[in-house]
Amino acid sequence: MLAYIRGPIIHIFDTKLTITPEGIGLGYEILCPISVLSLARIGTSVELFLHHHITDVSQTLFGFGSPDELAFFRKLLKVDGVGGKTALSLLNLGMRQLVLAIEKWDEKVLSGANGVGKKTALKIIVELKKELSGDMLYADSKQVPLAPPHHVQIIDTLVGMWYDKTAVQKTVSQMPADRETLQDQVVWAIKQL
Repeated sequence: MLAYIRGPIIHIFDTKLTITPEGIGLGYEILCPISVLSLARIGTSVELFLHHHITDVSQTLFGFGSPDELAFFRKLLKVDGVGGKTALSLLNLGMRQLVLAIEKWDEKVLSGANGVGKKTALKIIVELKKELSGDMLYADSKQVPLAPPHHVQIIDTLVGMWYDKTAVQKTVSQMPADRETLQDQVVWAIKQL
């Protein structure tokens, strides 16, 4: 069973990296989440923690930048109806946002991933809620303070509208508690900027 790989990236295609471990002369095709792909450059060396998925008809490698991300991927695989590609699609939402969605019973966030409907989203929430620890909230962003669940969406939306990220984060952190709906929160933030 393959568990770890280190070596240069020789090819990037779609959601896959091809890595050739040093001194072997053999390339491994590895499916990776956006958190890994966004940093990947051909010729650079990477270290990935692997999940070697073996079925009767195929073998697939999934690669992650941290043991926490790998552990969360494996938790997702234990949920009935969640396969490797669906779990990877969920991780593309971001571990922090996933954990927050599970903690807040927000199936709409989970339904935003490819291959996840409302029924599967609710199943993920029910099965994983008891397994999550507070440490997982910070697994992919150790320095970011915990924000209410919609704050991540507001920040992403406003940064996508070309507002300065630092100014947006400062403004959103001062959000008054009386703004309950996502729409009210976005409108309030835009007026402050």
